[in-house]
Amino acid sequence: MGIGRREFLKAFGATIAAYAAGPLQPVVLGGECYINRSLGLAFRQPPGWNYVLLKQFPLLRNEQVLEDNEISRMLLSGADPYVVMDRRDPGSPGPLAASMTAYVEEFAFEPGESLSQVPTLAARALALAVREHELLEQSAVFRLSGTESIEYFARFRFETPDVSVLARHRSLVGVKGGAIFTFNFFDYPEQGIDGQADFDAIRASITYA
Repeated sequence: MGIGRREFLKAFGATIAAYAAGPLQPVVLGGECYINRSLGLAFRQPPGWNYVLLKQFPLLRNEQVLEDNEISRMLLSGADPYVVMDRRDPGSPGPLAASMTAYVEEFAFEPGESLSQVPTLAARALALAVREHELLEQSAVFRLSGTESIEYFARFRFETPDVSVLARHRSLVGVKGGAIFTFNFFDYPEQGIDGQADFDAIRASITYA
């Protein structure tokens, strides 16, 4: 599977989790730091954020309205993230929330692929499954905690049977030691849900070991 489809599958989970996470109980990991030594990953949880139970994550995919094609079917059978967390602001209307997922998997580029291609390849795949998808901005390749990384921003229409809103998608992807790390951040500025300051804080706290 090429990197475009891989990143598409990982990118889309965050909106689904955020939409349906309200009734779930937070996972207590202890303190404000997520540390996973086996994955070589750590980051700091901002105030007001909660971890979301992953055991119901496969069921949440079915809430998302997708086009009827192969890419959409791949999404519905895709892997689950290692971490899901969200921030639910008091008084915010509806079920939407700023949210984040983190994925880690074994990885090697296919011939002709490079990290700088991630945003355009992922956008190409996403555009087949959702409406109004647009790649807004991407960074040059840079190093974060000693890891080759790239970041990009996009938007698309997030739809369920009850909700149709524009979602902002920010993705941070790093490749190190035969693994690919993907952080996806989602918020909804037109609904008054803006998570960028918290996303900046999470990004600044990420450590790869």
